[in-house]
Amino acid sequence: MNDRIQPLSHPEAVGQPLWYAAAEVGSRLAELLRDAGETGASSGFLDTQWRNAQQQSPPPTPQRLALLGHRLALSDDERLLLLLAGMADEHEGYGAVFASLHPKGEPRATISLFARLAGHAGSRLPAWQMLAGSVLFRFGLVTLHGDGPLPERSLVLAEGLWPVLAGINYWPAAIAPLPSEEWVVDDGWFASVAPALERDAEPLVWLHGPAAALRARQLTSWLSLRGVPAHSFDAGGMEAPRLTLLLAHCLARGALPVLWQENGPGADAEMLLTDYPGPLVLAGAGNAVLARLRRPLQPVAAPALARAAHPQLWRDGVPQLALHAAELAARFPLAPDVLARIEDDVSLMVGEAQAPLDLDMGLSALKARLPGLGQHSLRRVTPRASWDDLVLAEQPRRQLSDVIARLKLQWQVLDAWGFDRGEVGRRGVRMLFCGLPGTGKTLAAEVVAHELASDLVVVDLARVLSKWIGETEKNLGAVFDEAESCRAVLFFDEADALFTRRTEVGDANDRYANIETAYLLTRLERFDGVAVLATNLRQQLDRAFLRRFEAVVDFPEPGEPERAAIWRRHLPASAPLAADVDFDLLAAVYPMSGAMIRNALLAAAYLAAADNEPIGRAALQRAIVQEFEKSGRPCPQ
Repeated sequence: MNDRIQPLSHPEAVGQPLWYAAAEVGSRLAELLRDAGETGASSGFLDTQWRNAQQQSPPPTPQRLALLGHRLALSDDERLLLLLAGMADEHEGYGAVFASLHPKGEPRATISLFARLAGHAGSRLPAWQMLAGSVLFRFGLVTLHGDGPLPERSLVLAEGLWPVLAGINYWPAAIAPLPSEEWVVDDGWFASVAPALERDAEPLVWLHGPAAALRARQLTSWLSLRGVPAHSFDAGGMEAPRLTLLLAHCLARGALPVLWQENGPGADAEMLLTDYPGPLVLAGAGNAVLARLRRPLQPVAAPALARAAHPQLWRDGVPQLALHAAELAARFPLAPDVLARIEDDVSLMVGEAQAPLDLDMGLSALKARLPGLGQHSLRRVTPRASWDDLVLAEQPRRQLSDVIARLKLQWQVLDAWGFDRGEVGRRGVRMLFCGLPGTGKTLAAEVVAHELASDLVVVDLARVLSKWIGETEKNLGAVFDEAESCRAVLFFDEADALFTRRTEVGDANDRYANIETAYLLTRLERFDGVAVLATNLRQQLDRAFLRRFEAVVDFPEPGEPERAAIWRRHLPASAPLAADVDFDLLAAVYPMSGAMIRNALLAAAYLAAADNEPIGRAALQRAIVQEFEKSGRPCPQ
């Protein structure tokens, strides 16, 4: 790798420990005080520190201070200035000495003290030159505090930098790096970014694409495994002072900074990123600031992790679910950090035995770690209905079974057999449920979600549709994005309100309505999840939508056997039923939908409870008549 991104054991980066270097500077200061006729407690403390250091006298070893000097080509004066700025953090005695010499009593060395120790006592111009041109000031490793004349100002080392130079891995809270990945899955992408980091011109590598954040974190782990220190940071919204501190800490560690910024770097960062003395990696969107940076720019695409790598990711990340890794990877292509949290959860379930975990238990842990819903237009439903709760004719029931099997076997067909081919939307399944109200469309959507161990996300169309131009498309895009992220079944009820056929353009409203429909066509086709659209009016849907569905399921009104089964299914086992009730007879006489049967049985239960009697034929007949009246249909005698 480039010698600017080298391990701390670089042969040229050797020197004495930091405490030894500080004691050596203290001995020079003691001599200066004696020459000035000052032989008090200050010089005595400094002499003691130097004598103790000489007695230990460790041999030169790889040190971060030496690495920093080698990397930045620091002069002797700059090294002295760096040590003076931080010595008060090494021992409170140094701070006391500095306070006794400071015009304002501050426990810090001044520019004047530095100039005297560096042999510039006759002029402060060398100090001004260093202030204007030294990399120590330019990148915030050292700053000046105070408002008085230059000689009286204090030298201050960047926050937390002294323990870092001493070899301690300390990060100030304001710039803490992102957690490193516990494991790295190499799907071949790292081979494309490594050459960019090995160039001699200290490039700025720009990772762009749908998985830039994930790739940035994986890159830091991949580099660390190869002995190259690197740290990734979420630098979004980070102002110049924090960014300066961050870069100073990376310089002190000899580490490669990998900065993730969703919207690209801010204007405050332009000069820092341009002049930073070493390679940089930026991840996120490009913008005008990135385009203006005056340094070599190496763009590298950051695609989503290859599908073929996800089964191994699941096997390595959650070994308790290794038997189901292929199926889970096809349905839940999750990032390594999410899998690490899931592994912690399932470890509690199986205990120390680390035995294989039941798939249903694993899915319950997985769902808890999926993102929540941030859109007010979405409502999450935990599905409880199963196949036993759904009474359907043979044909639509078989269609639903085929779709569920298709989703569960994606890993085999798309991954193992190679049908994926990287096409957008290939893994999505779009279903259209058509039928009159009450025929079981919503219940069927819940059954699909239950069989897939997913949540059902119901779209509130009243919140999605907007009279403002472009708002409906924006709202719908957010709906599809959130459904994909939480891996839920997306359900549009009364979908004909959204997916109606396009019309001839007569005015501006028609034109914008057609634009919305065209957007829906495109977004639905690119959707990589499970979408269910329910409609009572199939004939009103645009034909272009119909060809985009993998399954179109017609829900007919239940026949006589289905109605009898629905009557029995909706009666709780603990409900009292009179002997004069014959569900087979009710099913034969009254052509009712499932919703009508459910409502009639519940209404009859209230009528019977009011009379303090079991649910009988008279109460059921009254309730059935009410249901037919509500639907505007004549009630059979």
